[in-house]
Amino acid sequence: MRKLSQAVGALVACAVLCVAGGSVSAASPARVVVGYYANSDVYDRDYFPSDIAATKFTHLNYAFGKPTSAGKCALTDPAADYTFKVSAARSVNGTADTNSQKLRGNFNQLKQLKAANPGLKVLISIGGWTLSRYFSDIASTAAGRQAFARSCISLFLKGNLPMNNGAGGAGVARNVFDGIDIDWEFPVEGGLPGNHYRPADRHNATLLFKEFRKQLDTYGDARGRHFLLTAALPSGDVANGRYELAAVGATLDWINVMTYDMHGPWDPTTDFDSPFQRDPADGAGSAAYTVKGSIAHFRGHGVPASKLVVGVPFYAYQYTGVDSTDNGLYRPFDNAALDGSGNWSTLVNPTYHDLVDIGGVVTSPSSGTPVGQSGFSRHVSTAAAEPWLWNPSMHGGTFITYEDRQSIADRVAYVKAQGLHGLMAWEISQDSDDHDLAKALAKVRP
Repeated sequence: MRKLSQAVGALVACAVLCVAGGSVSAASPARVVVGYYANSDVYDRDYFPSDIAATKFTHLNYAFGKPTSAGKCALTDPAADYTFKVSAARSVNGTADTNSQKLRGNFNQLKQLKAANPGLKVLISIGGWTLSRYFSDIASTAAGRQAFARSCISLFLKGNLPMNNGAGGAGVARNVFDGIDIDWEFPVEGGLPGNHYRPADRHNATLLFKEFRKQLDTYGDARGRHFLLTAALPSGDVANGRYELAAVGATLDWINVMTYDMHGPWDPTTDFDSPFQRDPADGAGSAAYTVKGSIAHFRGHGVPASKLVVGVPFYAYQYTGVDSTDNGLYRPFDNAALDGSGNWSTLVNPTYHDLVDIGGVVTSPSSGTPVGQSGFSRHVSTAAAEPWLWNPSMHGGTFITYEDRQSIADRVAYVKAQGLHGLMAWEISQDSDDHDLAKALAKVRP
């Protein structure tokens, strides 16, 4: 995902199995609610799997595993993943990890979360904004694609973990994960400076997904079950230039469209992170870089509506040094005050949790309209169908773009009306303490 970094829910167990092409596949729910959960959350917010609003989600994507320069799958934080001992107070089932356990930490807690929520599915997300450097190299040859898929399945689905501080071993993490989510950011161009690229990436990405699908089906047939394969793809109108969308859509169980980071502090004026629709007054915007425009791009290039999941940011962008014209909307800024040296108010990228529980700048009501407070007022662009917060005195004028229960309600209605596959959140630890955004997302479920 664009950032590094709640997730998962009681999904009615699928009783219907269908046989297609010789492989057994489980029918997916009519609509999904996917939440990304980062392994660093246990440090960044002291947020554990036991803190997840599990009944509000159908799937959890655990971020991240990574591709290595040697073309293998690897862990990014073995301590958080499976070696540190979770206390009884922080565990899902109230039982503390012990030294004798071969599986501890987040992986063990994910197993407990699944046991407490029958039907819950957990995928391992591989790559992301900071870890996509070697995808191009891996995908460039058949041997590389085969070895990488085999490595990921061995590590995460078969659960063969390297020994570390007395934990790990063959098969110890089996049944933690129900599939693989590929976050290659991005084939062909874009992403973090230093990433490797090739013009052939667009087709090679298709071949990589097909290799994963083939090996997942082979492993799934042996186990009598279907393993999920999904991917996170970019928003706007660039996706088809980086991926063969029709072919990718046919291979994946679904696509998580990253319909956020469409605007941010890299723009010349304040703007919405995830505009729902085109506002003609937005001089820096376009119809493509909206939620509706992004989904139209995918559908126009052959991806069926039933394969598309709309991304929702659980974070905000903050702009300072903004003049008061139009309550700060589409105005120049300088962000000189945002050096990260203090609390949330000096961060470019505060979370919804920061806004509600730390800063107290907007309410999180169980019903009705959120209200700005602590010097902030809440405004809504009817053209863009997006809210923002405005404080004319803080840092010479502060504008905050964010999502709340009312803007998510628009997305829920859109997903239902268009027959899309559901909603996805980056990232669930960024929600408020009362899980306000997760509750809003859950309304998309049948």
